[in-house]
Amino acid sequence: MNVNQISNKLIKIFTVDINSPYFSAVKKLWQSNSAVPGHFPEQAFEHFAQNGLILGALDGQDHFVGYLLYRLCPMKGKASVVHVCVESVYRRNGVCGALIEHVKEKTQGLQGISLLCREGQQWEQIWSGLGFAELKTTLHHSWDKNPLHLWWYDHGHPAVVSSGKKSSERLSVVLDADVLYALQDRQGTEQEDAQAMLADWLQESIVLCLTDETFFTINRSNDRLEREYRRAFGGKFCRIATEQNAVRAVNQQLERMFAFSIKDNDESARLHLAGAIAAAAPCFVTQNLMLLNRAESVYDIFGISVLSPVELILHLNELYRESEYQPFRLQGVQLQGGVLQEDKQALLLRINNKQPDYKEAGGRLSKDNTNEEALVLRDKGGQPLGLVTYVRTAQDTLEIPVLRLQNSSLMPTLARHTLHRAIQTARQEGRVMVRLTEQQLSVPLAEALYELGFIPTQRRGWTKCSPALAEPSHMVVEKLSRLSREFRRDRDFFQHILSSAQAALDNEDTLSLYELERALWPLKITDLNIPAFIVPIKPDWAAHLFDHRLAQDTLFHADPDHTMKCENVFIRQARPKSLKAHGRILWHVGQGGFDSSMQIRACSYLDEVITDRPEPLYRQFHRLGVYTWQKILEAAKHDKTCELMALRFSGTELFQTPVERVHEVLTEQMGKSFRLTSPLPISSQCFFQLYRLGTE
Repeated sequence: MNVNQISNKLIKIFTVDINSPYFSAVKKLWQSNSAVPGHFPEQAFEHFAQNGLILGALDGQDHFVGYLLYRLCPMKGKASVVHVCVESVYRRNGVCGALIEHVKEKTQGLQGISLLCREGQQWEQIWSGLGFAELKTTLHHSWDKNPLHLWWYDHGHPAVVSSGKKSSERLSVVLDADVLYALQDRQGTEQEDAQAMLADWLQESIVLCLTDETFFTINRSNDRLEREYRRAFGGKFCRIATEQNAVRAVNQQLERMFAFSIKDNDESARLHLAGAIAAAAPCFVTQNLMLLNRAESVYDIFGISVLSPVELILHLNELYRESEYQPFRLQGVQLQGGVLQEDKQALLLRINNKQPDYKEAGGRLSKDNTNEEALVLRDKGGQPLGLVTYVRTAQDTLEIPVLRLQNSSLMPTLARHTLHRAIQTARQEGRVMVRLTEQQLSVPLAEALYELGFIPTQRRGWTKCSPALAEPSHMVVEKLSRLSREFRRDRDFFQHILSSAQAALDNEDTLSLYELERALWPLKITDLNIPAFIVPIKPDWAAHLFDHRLAQDTLFHADPDHTMKCENVFIRQARPKSLKAHGRILWHVGQGGFDSSMQIRACSYLDEVITDRPEPLYRQFHRLGVYTWQKILEAAKHDKTCELMALRFSGTELFQTPVERVHEVLTEQMGKSFRLTSPLPISSQCFFQLYRLGTE
């Protein structure tokens, strides 16, 4: 329990879990002030309490005086305040400040904290006094004349790679007509659940949208006044255009796939879903039970999440990442090299469905360039989804002059997958620099470039450095300085990186050094003191998740493109709970009847550790295309109430020489050997001794 002395009053801050005697007090205080924060479903309170995201405040006599509810957004590197409620008689006595200070302490590992505040609520002085700065961006409902202001508290970690301003930062959520009506009518339980989507705190993360199908439904009403009433309200939402031939084609596919009910409301719901799919929307919110019961099947085939309003709130983080990266949808997609069987300009035309700028792109695809490699992404039917070319005129650089991807809901995933493969290719060939000179960049491609550590430079390109180096931080800076002199064309890139690295060193900023290491993968900073673990894994799962070489010795024959994803997940028993996120993993492949066993074969970054029941874990990680529902049930020994542990990892590096001297090193570093049957915390010194054995 943290204790703060604020305004001469003793205020105690503590975490309110679902079994706390103060959990009901939180809900009661919210209810008495709900006009400000908006509706919040009971399931959402339970979800936040179970995840330790509700803070309570007590005065010196242990009277409950306020609470703060917040959410973590690891993909965006921030926390976000959802509610702050203080009993009226305790306001202006430091309660809000004590709650905010505790959130600051708990989120030091993130870039900062955001919150939304309405104009006229007299909060401006409070937030600025607590170190928040008002950003220029204002978000508001299109029908609301009282705007929302976005405030930001920065933890002061300098960004190694500028994130840029994402134009698609908010998640597009398509509503069906029944949900729209529930928002407008505002009465009843279903209407209250829908109203939760209009809460102020959500407007930073989502934008509510309608397709043409909603207005077709409204126009079918025989009541003129109702049509005008519904149209006026619907016109205040973002409208996504749909091509009616595409809607009809999707609707026919839905009819063939499922034995839909012939009820009018079910047929209407199906048409709304078809419109959302045709519009390439990532999310569709409905209260139709027929669609909700078929949500998994719809997601498997179309890659769109079908949810109720409450589910949207509970799974917001997963939905945001799903919209960017769905590798399960790459099943059947192939990256074909060699001699192209068609003219490159014609190929670009088929990918983009419009005439390409041949001077900018196709004209650079010279048939006489012996250093050029052209690769085509094709779907199961052989239709082109993208074109990427590699040029190797410089010994240490892999240049990508062309990267064109079909404009579809799959584009964000294809962009990350294609760039990740290019980085891996450069690493395998011993090249230090990867440079993209493609001039026609889509928003999803630009966002993928930022995420994977590329930096835009003044010479009309994007640059990434991937040095194979494991040294202390001061030696890393020295090496980068030498590289900046060697690669003069990329001096803008190195100036930015060196400036960020020096600032991190001067401030002893562990988070920024960690981000520097991630941005310059496979670089390792040996004096960066972050958690490290040896994690045992069976050979068949290692083959599925990251080791395509091991897969060659098994019956699985995993596709290298699929085993080397940008991120992946390993699910195991929930105990022991010694693993901590933002650390390093050494993968110890245990016995399993294969020749290449009892070795450390790879290392990864541990991004997130989640403990939950099988069903929520399946929902969260199904997009990665590794675990079927049956496999997760097997891991839980067919007990749906059993807790499992999911390790989300990325940045995997396969070792050139699998390490067999594991027990010898453990004895030397830790004084004894261990049976590696469960995750083992190790020191940084132990990690790097094993790492060097695998990479040198």
